[in-house]
Amino acid sequence: MKISKRAMTMTGVAAALLAMGCAAIGGSRPPAQWEYRGGNAEGQHFSPLEQIDEQSIGRLGLAWYAAIPSPDGPVGTPIVVDGVSYVISTLNIVYAHDLRTGKLLWAFDPKVRFGSALLASWGNRITRGLGYGNGKIVLTTGDCRVIAIDARTAAKQWEARACPDQGDYTITSAPRVGGGKVFVGPNNADLGTARGYVVAFDLETGKQLWRFDTIPDGPDPTDPTMKMAAKTWDPAFLRTAAGGSVWEDMTYDPVTRLLYIGVGGATPWNPMNRGAKRGDELFTNSIVAVKADTGAYVWHYQTTPDDGWNLEPTMPMVIADMEIDGRKRRVVMEAPKNGFFYMLDAHDGTLVNKPNNFVPVNWAKEIDGKTGRPVMNPEAEYWKKDGGAVVFPGPLGAHNFNPMSYDPSTGLVYIPTLDLPTRMEIDKTASVGSSVGGATYTRYLSHMDQAKWPLVAWDPIRQKARWQTAGTIPLGSGVLSTAGNIVFQGGADGVLRAYRASDGVELWSFRTGSAIAAAPVTVDIDGVQTLIVVAGPPGTSAAVRAFPGLYGRADTNGPPRIFAFRLDARAAAPAMTTASARPFAKPPYPRPDAALAARGRMLFETRSCDLCHGAGAHAVTGSVPDLRRASAATYDGFEGIVRGGALQDKGMPMFFDLVTEEESAALRAFVLDAAWDAYRAQQGQPTASR
Repeated sequence: MKISKRAMTMTGVAAALLAMGCAAIGGSRPPAQWEYRGGNAEGQHFSPLEQIDEQSIGRLGLAWYAAIPSPDGPVGTPIVVDGVSYVISTLNIVYAHDLRTGKLLWAFDPKVRFGSALLASWGNRITRGLGYGNGKIVLTTGDCRVIAIDARTAAKQWEARACPDQGDYTITSAPRVGGGKVFVGPNNADLGTARGYVVAFDLETGKQLWRFDTIPDGPDPTDPTMKMAAKTWDPAFLRTAAGGSVWEDMTYDPVTRLLYIGVGGATPWNPMNRGAKRGDELFTNSIVAVKADTGAYVWHYQTTPDDGWNLEPTMPMVIADMEIDGRKRRVVMEAPKNGFFYMLDAHDGTLVNKPNNFVPVNWAKEIDGKTGRPVMNPEAEYWKKDGGAVVFPGPLGAHNFNPMSYDPSTGLVYIPTLDLPTRMEIDKTASVGSSVGGATYTRYLSHMDQAKWPLVAWDPIRQKARWQTAGTIPLGSGVLSTAGNIVFQGGADGVLRAYRASDGVELWSFRTGSAIAAAPVTVDIDGVQTLIVVAGPPGTSAAVRAFPGLYGRADTNGPPRIFAFRLDARAAAPAMTTASARPFAKPPYPRPDAALAARGRMLFETRSCDLCHGAGAHAVTGSVPDLRRASAATYDGFEGIVRGGALQDKGMPMFFDLVTEEESAALRAFVLDAAWDAYRAQQGQPTASR
């Protein structure tokens, strides 16, 4: 396998060794492996392979495809070890495929338990990847377990608990492996009723080693780090403070031996509800570095203080060695939800250069280059305005969990972005749910016609875009760049595309017939560069529930599959799904009272129904029923299902403490109203959507 000369331009010994295909300092691995979710420990999502390049890309063809027997498509980047790919999908089941033939070698089912907890029910349906180390595949489950299995046989090696399975936690992020440890961040973000933390386990035994809390446990902690953080909170509010979820990214650096943690925001979103004496509310909305061996605090950098918009820095980070102003610097790069691009010194967290915005931004006027703090824009502070404010980026962020890629040879970072203005206003009814004191998902959709999803090629040193796509391809997947001057990205339209890395010209595309969310990977299999991508309508997430129409189309709703591509391969592609979606039956009951249905719509969002069932009750994933198709029996037993837990064993939580009888009736009215809208729309008749 030829390795690119362009890859040899990377700075440092580690980069040179990587280009030669050797295991190296900094966690670099041979190109035959993709042992980390990001390809290497630094999370760069870059490959030095160049057999597939801008000259040969026209010869790229399908080698094989295989089924992933899951009701939903994967969202996590595959792991590849010794010619075998490992993918995790709904119900946290792991699938191993032989990359030479596509044969399914085994599937490991952790037998998740649903129970009555909302977050566990949701978390069992979405997981963002796997970890690998020393012959072990490590997975997390929605019911709060961490499990290590043998990569060859799927035999369980150990199991540990990372959070309570009957409370306000779940796990949706991929476990990170490094330095002989497994790092896990439980998720409490979408309810906003618990405090975030990170826990570390021994890779060989599963023994818990340490825990780092992202929010102080009360106003008078004894730990010096927590004492420092406690001073930044309103003392009264801190007693019940929540948020700080580590729901997506952590990156282990084998050079500094630090773990970089992306911490979510405080809840409720409305800052006025977090106390008049609030300060920066550490360590929310921060990148925090801790010693990987002990969990001891080293440094932090806060991106969005006093956040009221859910603009957290929990997106996948990238570590790189760069020459900046004549100095070699090891940096941590982050493109958070807030729309500004940050480069921090990996050793001490200092700002390397003044951040600039990679999408349109109005919540802040700029980032002060000296203090590193945002210059806030009062016009975006919806909590001070009657009728709220239009904010961009909105709570879904300028960049979400889909990983970006850094190409050391072009020096560019390729960011899958979202440009979506959002009307936000105070929701006085919200105690839990997607709004948690801020905006509901209906208001996300109010500016849907303005949404764009450009792939942005960003120069991190000059802090400006080199090029970007038009942004018409919805919900771009994670990104892969290669030394062949190629950038690969999929999208909700089910098409995998290849762009020239230097200027963004589209060079190649392939229609899979299924939505793509995960980043592609590429490895050397027997001397042949092989490109791998997984596809299928993804499990429920903020993006899925906010944009159901983008995932529910017949031409992108094909079954979950894994695809392999090689030069000069000519395998037949799967048949495209062209038939119209199953028609909606006439609802079994008359259209309900308009006011009651409108009340139900608001409750559907603020009580987290949309977390699984999608905006407007429009579910698109195979593991969650589309409520617009509900039977008469469902309507007849609605209260027993919602408040009585009649379907707990099938994954429907019990909402007895969160939903009153009156609210259950309103929710039933909204679902019935949505069913009538769907039925009338297919008849070509005007809807009466509330």
